[in-house]
Amino acid sequence: MKSLYEYKARAKTKKFVQPSWKIPTFWPFSVYIFAFFSLCASLHSEKFYPAEWIREDLNLAQFFVYFGEGKERIRTLKEILDKGCSTGDLKYIHWVTEKQRETGLVLCVTDIIESIEKLVRGGFDELLSCISFFWTFSSLSEKQKNHLIDTAIEIGYPHTVLILEKLGCALSREQQQRYIQLSTFLIEEPLAIVPAPINFIHHQAHGGDENQQIYHHEYRIAVTYALYHMRQSDCDFLKLIENLGHRRQRMAALGKLNGLEYYGAPTNQQMITYFNSPYEAYGQKIHDKYPFLPFSVIAKLNGREIYLTQINEDNWLHPDGEHRVETLQEIAFLCKKVHTTYYPPEKSCELAYDLGKIIWWMSHAPPFLRGTPTILFILIDAFCIYHGRTPFTKIPDLNCEALTYDNTESFAQYMANRLDFH
Repeated sequence: MKSLYEYKARAKTKKFVQPSWKIPTFWPFSVYIFAFFSLCASLHSEKFYPAEWIREDLNLAQFFVYFGEGKERIRTLKEILDKGCSTGDLKYIHWVTEKQRETGLVLCVTDIIESIEKLVRGGFDELLSCISFFWTFSSLSEKQKNHLIDTAIEIGYPHTVLILEKLGCALSREQQQRYIQLSTFLIEEPLAIVPAPINFIHHQAHGGDENQQIYHHEYRIAVTYALYHMRQSDCDFLKLIENLGHRRQRMAALGKLNGLEYYGAPTNQQMITYFNSPYEAYGQKIHDKYPFLPFSVIAKLNGREIYLTQINEDNWLHPDGEHRVETLQEIAFLCKKVHTTYYPPEKSCELAYDLGKIIWWMSHAPPFLRGTPTILFILIDAFCIYHGRTPFTKIPDLNCEALTYDNTESFAQYMANRLDFH
């Protein structure tokens, strides 16, 4: 999936000439003066540049740090630091500390704390252990340190807890108990069936063979983590899904995927999936099934109609997240129903039917910009194991299959009739 905003930014890039550090010697001096003041005047506008341009090009970011308005200089540093900590990339964090030293710009304590929390959420232990080279960790309050410990335990990173402890975060007795329970439970990887790529192009786009071992290991650990929470009677599915989003971004960072900042990021804009490779077969299925395109999938939620996926001639246009909170609450409600219902062996069809509703909603109202299918499969595998079933195969890709159904009931029936689930 690619962001519409990303496509617009790329279109603009073709007309945008990035500032060069090598100035042609044949230009008249007056041209330099005019160009410099014109660009600096432009920098006073916060709408001058999309954030994606800055985060993708440190040379361009450097220009804004040196010549931008005070407010935008700090904003640029914060965006670069945010990318470095969200993706576990030391290059960006080192760049920010170097620019602070060179320019005298200072990020506020809140920004630093948020950055450290992003490292914890990503489970970037190696980088976290070096944090004292960039910031004074001892300046954090006990409340802030406790919050970091709670975050690491909540998202399921026992080793991160140990790193934080070495950095001076003391665990309370209650935190120690939770840490022991978590680390003991995560030792064993369950018999989860890792989703296979749709085809070779899809496989290469997700890191290829080099990334496969990382993906499989992290996927199974995530299923164990989801099971750990499902074994708690008061399982909070809203929190579990959000935490799986953090784990999905970690998987993308470890696999060095392109556009990894979108993985596990809450949906805040429309995303588009074209019916070309690897989704060509699903596009054909759409055309065979629905002769009149485009149209929008509409669902009822809390007594009113909301628009979900828009199905066009050559793409799916995914919703922008306007109803993210409401749809996540609906998904959490469906998860709770599956969690508390008893499904004896003769009621596998009922289990598949109920899981189908979860799959349909998460497909047509993806809670994350990218990575929702993997998060969805982690949940489904965990539910199957929780209810004593062997996880079913995921070919064809269930997320894409759900997107060929315009209502939840039809897809739930499709799931109930799947022979490989019984």
